[in-house]
Amino acid sequence: MRILAILIILVHLMNCIGEKKFGISMFVPIIPLSSIVLQKSIRVGTPSGDTNEFGNKATIQVEMLSEPSSNVYICLTSSDTTNGGVILNSNSIIENSGICQNSNTYLEFTKDNWSTIQTFKVSGSRGTEGETGNTSYQIQIQVITEDLGYKNIQLSDIQLTNLDIDVTGSYFVRVFVSDLTGSIQLLNNNSDSLTVSENGYNNFPSAITNGSAYSVSIVSQSSNQVCAVSNLPYGTSSTNVVITINCVSGYLFNGTLLSSSNPPTLNQSFAGLVTLAGSFPPTVASGNVNGNGNVARFNNPIAITSDGKNLYVADLSNNAIRKIVIGTNIVSTLATVSSLPHGVATDGVNVYVSCYGSNTIKKIDISTGTVSALAGSTSGDVDGEGSSAKFNTPTYLTTDGTYLFVTDRGNNKIKKIVLSTGVVSTLISGLNSPNGIATDGTNLYIAESLNHRVLKYVLSSNTQSTIAGTGVSGNSDNSTGTLAQFNSPYGISMDGSYLYILEGTGKNLKKISLTSPNAVTTILGKNNGYNDGAIGVAKFCNTGANCDSSITFDGNYLYISDRFNNSIRKLYY
Repeated sequence: MRILAILIILVHLMNCIGEKKFGISMFVPIIPLSSIVLQKSIRVGTPSGDTNEFGNKATIQVEMLSEPSSNVYICLTSSDTTNGGVILNSNSIIENSGICQNSNTYLEFTKDNWSTIQTFKVSGSRGTEGETGNTSYQIQIQVITEDLGYKNIQLSDIQLTNLDIDVTGSYFVRVFVSDLTGSIQLLNNNSDSLTVSENGYNNFPSAITNGSAYSVSIVSQSSNQVCAVSNLPYGTSSTNVVITINCVSGYLFNGTLLSSSNPPTLNQSFAGLVTLAGSFPPTVASGNVNGNGNVARFNNPIAITSDGKNLYVADLSNNAIRKIVIGTNIVSTLATVSSLPHGVATDGVNVYVSCYGSNTIKKIDISTGTVSALAGSTSGDVDGEGSSAKFNTPTYLTTDGTYLFVTDRGNNKIKKIVLSTGVVSTLISGLNSPNGIATDGTNLYIAESLNHRVLKYVLSSNTQSTIAGTGVSGNSDNSTGTLAQFNSPYGISMDGSYLYILEGTGKNLKKISLTSPNAVTTILGKNNGYNDGAIGVAKFCNTGANCDSSITFDGNYLYISDRFNNSIRKLYY
C-alpha cells in the first residue's frame, strides 16, 4: 500500500513538471486510494495425515495473512461423509446458520481473532463394512465475506484418503479414550505401540490374523491421572475390537485413589466412632435398601475401599457392590455380583472384586456398572490365563494399577494377576490363612490370620519377613512389632506412615508403624456391641460375632465395614 501511494505522488509530480516546465500536457489518470483493491491471502495447511475407517483423524490449520475489514467465513464441506470423512465439531467449528450455501460448518475470522491460526479435524467414516478399498475424498472450501481483498479468493480442495480397515482374514484393535489429559502410551501384544493424546477413537496400526490374541496394556501415563481399561483388555477375535479406557484425576495407592502423590498420614488424634450408613445404633438390622445413610440397609458388609469421592462396599449376603457418596452418605447399588463378593479394591475406573463363593475375580466399570470376569472358574489351585486359572476361597485383594494381588486363602497363597492379560501366577505360598492385603507399590503387607502376625513381602527381591506379631495368639502392644501380639489379624489398610489392622477374633483395631522396629499400638480396644461415641464408649463388632471384616482410608479418614452390625462406620477426630 505504501509503495502504491508513492507511485501516485510521483505521477502527480510528473503531471505538474511536464505542464509547467516544458509546456507539455502529460496526463496520467489518478486513481483514488479508496478504490484500490489489494488481493489478500489465506493459507491452508497440509493435513496431518489421512483418515481411516476406524475414525482416525486428520488435522488441518487455516491462517489469515492480513487483517480483514469485515468478518471472513471459511465454509467447509466433505465431499463424501459415508465412505470418506466427517468434519468434527470443536471450539473453532461453527454450525451453519445461513452463512454458507452448501456447507454445514464454517470457521469465522474477525478483526479480533484474525491473527490466530484456527484448526479443524476430519474423522474417517466407517464406510461399508466388509467392502475393501480406500476412498479418496475432498474437503471443499468456500470463502464468504464483504472484504473485497478476500471476497474472490478461490481455495483448492483439500485432498484426503480414508484408509480401508477391511483386511481379509484380519482384524484391528482400536481404543476409545475418555477424560484424558496429557498422553498415554499403549502396547498391544507387547509390540504394537500407540501414543494417545486426545479423547475419542484411536487404533493400533497393525492388523491381527483372525483367531489370534490381543492384549492391550497401558505402559505410561501422566503422573496426576489414573487411566485404566474398563472392559476386558485381552482375548481372541475375528472381528474388530474396541478397548475402552477411562481416565480419572488422582494417584493410585493401595487400591485406593488419592488426591496427593505422596500418601498422607492420617491425623492420629482418633477420638471416636460414628455410623455413616446402615442400621443405626443401637438397632442391628439387615436388608437391601438404597437411599440416605440412615435409611439404607446392608447384609453382611465385609469389605470396603475408596476412590476419594465414594466408598465401595462388598455387601456379601446381598451379592452386591454398594456405593456410598462421601459427604452425603447416599447409598446406591453399583452392581450385582453373584457368589458372595468378599474383597474390593479400586483404581478409580474399576472396582475389582473377589468372589469367594465362585472362586472368581471380577471387575466392575464404575461409570456403567458393567461386570466382567477377569480370572478364575471352579475351585482349585492352578496358575494360568483368565478362566483357566483356579482359586480356592479368594478373600481380599489390592492393586498397584498393573497387577492385582489376591489372597487365595484356601490355598494359603498370594496370587498375582496381570491386568492386561489376565495371567495368574503364584507369588507367595506356605501361608496360614492369609486375609487382608495392602501394597505401597514396593511391598506387600499381609495379615496372616492363623499365625497371628503381619508379613512384609518385598516385590523387587521376592523376600518375606515378619514385621509384627510373635506367631502366638494374644493381645499386647509393643514398641517392637515382633514382640507385640495379635489375635487373628484380618482386615488391613495403610497410609503413608502406618498399617491399620482389624483383628478377627481379638476384635481390636491396631496400628503398626511402617518405620522399624514397627511399633504396635491399639486405637480401638475390644468393646462388643453397637454404639457411636468417643473411644471407650463406642462399640463395634457385634456381641457374639467375630470381627472378620475390613478397613480403608480416603486420605482423610479411616472407615470400617462393621460386618455384623450391618453398618459402615468412620473414625472421627
